[in-house]
Amino acid sequence: MTKANPKLKAALVKGLINHHRTKKGGGPVNLNAKTLALISALAEKLMRESIRRSIDLCRQNGDSSVSLEHFQRVLPQLLLDFSV
Repeated sequence: MTKANPKLKAALVKGLINHHRTKKGGGPVNLNAKTLALISALAEKLMRESIRRSIDLCRQNGDSSVSLEHFQRVLPQLLLDFSV
């Protein structure tokens, strides 16, 4: 992991999945390495794209910092774009 291009660690993604599952009353999930790598890569791409779009909207509005409102405004289209 470099400072210029940090990656989501597979252990973090697996922990988030298992936390969600146990919170909903299910047990931990066993994921093979390829599946976990694919989920991690997709989560990273989704995260990076949401940040990029939020920054772009912030700049378009002439705002000085990104807020939750920027993220909320880009989220619907982002989810549609990722659903294809």
